[in-house]
Amino acid sequence: MKARKVSRERAISGKRQSGRNGGEARQQCGPASKIKLIVVKRDERKLRDAMAAFTAASREYEKRQGKTGGDEAAARHYYGLARLADADRDFEAYLDLRFPQGLNFDPRREMKGIAARSNQRLDDWVAQKQKVGGTARTKYNAVFAIKDSADSIAAAARIGQISQDFSDALFTAEIPTNVRTGPYAQDATDAYCDRLQEVADPLEATSLEAYGTCLSKSTELGWFSDWSRLCERELGRIRPEAYPTTSELRGDPSQVAPITDVDVPTRGN
Repeated sequence: MKARKVSRERAISGKRQSGRNGGEARQQCGPASKIKLIVVKRDERKLRDAMAAFTAASREYEKRQGKTGGDEAAARHYYGLARLADADRDFEAYLDLRFPQGLNFDPRREMKGIAARSNQRLDDWVAQKQKVGGTARTKYNAVFAIKDSADSIAAAARIGQISQDFSDALFTAEIPTNVRTGPYAQDATDAYCDRLQEVADPLEATSLEAYGTCLSKSTELGWFSDWSRLCERELGRIRPEAYPTTSELRGDPSQVAPITDVDVPTRGN
């Protein structure tokens, strides 16, 4: 399993941003507000121990069919967290599928062989992403059946992230130097970005739909969390002109319950 580092600039509302800035300065096809992701390797021992604990807890819950004899709602929630952790392993393997380097879709006759090989490499990467992402998506969808509000919103947000990462990997892929320089740079760059955008645009639309479903589910369940805020935030960053980010002003509380039970600090001998 991997952690992630992301870099991006703030999205600007109004006219949708275009990555086509012209000239050699343009190094990626999409706007700077798209996520550029760096995968960070996790501690393998801690990961192994954590997943073993999640697996054991899941088996025990399933063996009892959720009848724990105690707080069954809490047990269901933690079972959902274990299933999310299992899905996250596939999600992070999906994130680690690196975009192929050195592609060139230059339409000139003498470049047809290179363009054909580049198209095949891109198609192979897309197929691999779809396969691994599909496995993760199936596991996140299964979390909805557990019927825990917090876990359902988390799963819905992750499903949105699957498509968003796919599209953003295309939008932020570096345009190779030999494509964006030289006498045919403009045509070669346009061909490169047209090809990537052809794949990225439907994925971005899918992520918008998924994040919208996440917010609708949050409203339906009356459950708002960091995950629902993530869905709202990403909608605003993908399409700021359609989903302007809002901020809620909150006053200081006027009625506060007194503290009636305070732990006494302990002192060592």
